[in-house]
Amino acid sequence: MQFLGRRSVHFQAILLMIVAAACVLSTHTFANESTAIAAQFISSEQRMSVADAVENDFSSAQHLNQHEVILLRPDLDYWFKVELNPSQCQGQVCYLLSHNPSLLHINYYAFIEGQLVADSASGSMSPDPDRYLGASMPITGDELHTVFINIRSERMAYFSFDYLNDLVFQSKQQEQWLLWFAFVGLMSGFLIYCAAMCIAYKESVYGFFALYIASSTILLLVQTGITKLILPYMLHSFLLQYIGLLGSLSGVSILLFLAKVLRIERDHRVYHHIVNGLMIACCLLAACSLFLPIAMQMVAMRALVGLILIVAITLSIKSKHDERRDWLLFLSWFPYVGAYCAMIWLFVAPYPNGIYIHAMFAIATMTNCILIGIDFTIRERRALNKHRQQVYWDKGTGLPNKQLFYKVLHLIQSPNLTLIMFKPKGLVEARANFGIDHSDNYIKRLIEQTEKQLVGLPLVALSEEHFICRFSDDIFALALDGDLEISTIEQTVCVVNAVFNEGVAIDNTHFIDQVDFGVANIPIHTNSKQQLVRFAMQALYRDKNSNRRWHMYSPEDCIRSQKRLSLASDLRVAIDREQFQIYLQPQIDLITEEVYGAEVLIRWFHPEKGMISPVEFIPIAESAGMISEITEWVITEAIKTQAQILEQRQKHVISINISGRDLSNRALPSHILSVLQEFGVPPSSIMLELTESSTIGGKKSAISMLNEFRQVGVQIAIDDFGTGYSSLAYLSYLGFNELKIDKQFVSNIANSPKDQSICQSTCGLAESLQATVVAEGIEDIIEAQYMAGYGCQLG
Repeated sequence: MQFLGRRSVHFQAILLMIVAAACVLSTHTFANESTAIAAQFISSEQRMSVADAVENDFSSAQHLNQHEVILLRPDLDYWFKVELNPSQCQGQVCYLLSHNPSLLHINYYAFIEGQLVADSASGSMSPDPDRYLGASMPITGDELHTVFINIRSERMAYFSFDYLNDLVFQSKQQEQWLLWFAFVGLMSGFLIYCAAMCIAYKESVYGFFALYIASSTILLLVQTGITKLILPYMLHSFLLQYIGLLGSLSGVSILLFLAKVLRIERDHRVYHHIVNGLMIACCLLAACSLFLPIAMQMVAMRALVGLILIVAITLSIKSKHDERRDWLLFLSWFPYVGAYCAMIWLFVAPYPNGIYIHAMFAIATMTNCILIGIDFTIRERRALNKHRQQVYWDKGTGLPNKQLFYKVLHLIQSPNLTLIMFKPKGLVEARANFGIDHSDNYIKRLIEQTEKQLVGLPLVALSEEHFICRFSDDIFALALDGDLEISTIEQTVCVVNAVFNEGVAIDNTHFIDQVDFGVANIPIHTNSKQQLVRFAMQALYRDKNSNRRWHMYSPEDCIRSQKRLSLASDLRVAIDREQFQIYLQPQIDLITEEVYGAEVLIRWFHPEKGMISPVEFIPIAESAGMISEITEWVITEAIKTQAQILEQRQKHVISINISGRDLSNRALPSHILSVLQEFGVPPSSIMLELTESSTIGGKKSAISMLNEFRQVGVQIAIDDFGTGYSSLAYLSYLGFNELKIDKQFVSNIANSPKDQSICQSTCGLAESLQATVVAEGIEDIIEAQYMAGYGCQLG
């Protein structure tokens, strides 16, 4: 979440410049639109009454000119004497005004020819009823007035005075109130926003910043006396009396904020101890403020804040965020440095308009908060960009990922959209053989070339540079905006195919690949963008047709896919609830016409869908990884049945089909052996049938498993002979006891000389390899006679 938006940062910067310019303008006009007067003043450690001041001839008094500033010492009694001529200010009512509203004890006494005509002593300890910034006294009439001003300050304070007519006085009061309300309003806006963010996101850093804003604002308003005019007097007096508490709270809050933002505990161990020490000092100051006089609290607070300022500047120099130095955070402290330098200079040499040091601190506080806010905004924006990079972009290739693709897809309002998903066939193998980084680099370079060559097509842009996303590890996607055009799809597919077929060379290795494509369209196939992705995925994974480059989604694909998923889910239940049954297909000796053995057939009786053929559910079981459980169940039931048959026919042989996937099940031989021992069946009465194609491709592993089966003692048969691609040498190397001729060569043998030739040569081959021949699918006596004539023993 961003702390401040870009527009609000610009607005705050403009507001800051306006407030600063208004303060400078106000200072300038205040200095030049008043009437030039001067005052004499004396100070004493003893309290003087107004009668003593009137009787004093001020012969040893010092002079204070209008707009000049003096530094009032604590616990001294000051008396100022001013001679005023009302005609000088050119107004019916003139005002003698003190510019420092923080002075609590300031009394005015006006005399005409030695007679007291007005005083403000009765209300000196309460706020001005008219809410004027600074104590003031109206002067009316044409007579010459002598005004005595009595001031006692409990701390170091600045004092200057002015003599203004009513129009200028009211105008300047309005300007001053406007500026202070602008300051309070801006700081309150910061405070409310940070507090809301802290509550909403449970981030303590917002809370610390809000506490710093609140405490520093209240501290400044108390120091300038503004709280005397906007809060009950007792509350203002309490805040002033224990001003060290406010200073300590401000110091602790900014230290906690810096520690959190700059991660001092993790990155700056030495400064972590320094910050802890300063926070302890702030707590001590807060405790001591209950006993120290205001003047001592102010001195201790300014010294402590000065140390915090030095540490803050040092930490800002040392800190880095995302390998970038935080110059804004560093610069944010320098307005305070300027205000502090001005304040220190006033101790040495007070200068005209120095009373506006409070305005300097107000501007410094605003500038500090705005610059910290901008810096915090930049930090949050970098963190947000980093988070978006992790969420919406693939780490390995830098391509848009599935989340960004979905986001852009849902923002598109176009009624016509074509989604193309493609999958490089060799990416998984490349990752396995050359590593993830190598394959990511390979994909990155190929996609870059593809995107360059696809420029000009109506592709949906996912970013300024990309329109192809990495949907998953080995699937990529792009979208075409506009009506479905077969020519555009063909062009896109051809470009992608050409780039991957040409390949790319990486580290002296040239990678080439082939690509499968799936296409779906809105509104032809669906109106839902979620279904669009699903349909394109189904088209991508449909049964491949070698004469087509890409596949368009069709409802039949969806039905077939849903049926496969449904059957895969039901298969697990079928295994657990034993919904399978075995049937025996007899094998007949073609010479004696007696039963030689039987082949085990499995059938699945679904409680709702009825009988399901093995042709339908066996491939699903293989892809779902459940074929081994089914095979083990079939072997157990077949051997159990064989044990019962052997009681009647001792030479009976039972044949069991096993899948090519079962050749990787290392536990299968031991399972067969344990079942044989359980039911007392001789291993030689068991024939395991493997298809010819299942033994090809993994020569060493297939031979190893066949050897384990032979060690158990079972016989081996090659099923569906003639449909695979094995050579004679390979069959000889494998070794087998029985060879089964596929039924497609037997069923039409009477009418096909070609099939007759194949069957005859196969029988001769089996004889030369000393193997028994079995003819599958014999349905009449003519087929049996043909096969018996070729030397086939069983059918």
